[in-house]
Amino acid sequence: MTQKRAILDIGSNSVRMVVFDSPQATGKPSFNVKVACGLGRDLDKTGKLHPEGVILALEAIQGFHTLARAMKIKTIIAIGTAALREAKDAKDFVRRVQTMTKIKIRVISGEEEARFSAFGVLRALPKAKGIVGDLGGGSLELARIEKGNVHEVVSLPLGVLRVKGDATFLLRPLSFLPRELTNEKTFYAVGGTWRALAAAWLISRDRKGERLHGVKIERADMISFCQKIMKMKPKALIKTYGVEDDRAPYLPAAARVMVEVLAATGCKQVVFSTTSLRDGILVSSQ
Repeated sequence: MTQKRAILDIGSNSVRMVVFDSPQATGKPSFNVKVACGLGRDLDKTGKLHPEGVILALEAIQGFHTLARAMKIKTIIAIGTAALREAKDAKDFVRRVQTMTKIKIRVISGEEEARFSAFGVLRALPKAKGIVGDLGGGSLELARIEKGNVHEVVSLPLGVLRVKGDATFLLRPLSFLPRELTNEKTFYAVGGTWRALAAAWLISRDRKGERLHGVKIERADMISFCQKIMKMKPKALIKTYGVEDDRAPYLPAAARVMVEVLAATGCKQVVFSTTSLRDGILVSSQ
């Protein structure tokens, strides 16, 4: 008899709950819902979690907790990423969640996040070789994968919430990547905003509705499309490509990071993955 497991991913931009009916590596999510909260909005300016984001996140977590109980899920694994790593009041938020729901949040390091995301990609693509990039609201994690294992990892302050405000300054860290992260052919793109970018590209090629996982785009085509997206306003992105309202304001920033990452890593093609951090957490929990 299998046991359902819920992964609660508390990120800088959203809170998401994914439910797996099996803890085994072959298990697929039976439930996957996110709530845009913006915990990390203005974090660089204030050093604290965004007040409105805190309210929205607490409501989302309470709702997910109630739902998990109704689904008779006994195991809830809660993970906090960039916003909870950096905010001065993050410990207070974690305590409030535990008091309210008894859920203990594990705040992971950027390096751990990179490894979990990379193992998430390997979960679906065990023979994958290249660089995994997981773009979130507060950070960008990069990891090299080869022969079913994760090797060099880095975490950079290049999430879409930050790049949207100051791309020139924040993209400088890409100039100092380890040599091992600049000598691979394939870049595996992970994260909701990059998935939205892939969906928009498919629409631009009259391939709407095609499965996002495994979509492959050559470097030149990816850069050309990203340069187009970088010039578009949110309303135009929504109208032209059907981008979700909460994703549209950040898609140009995600496109900018993609262009810079391809320049820094030298990768020749991009493969999009819908398996990521949550899948890596699941595998590690077996």
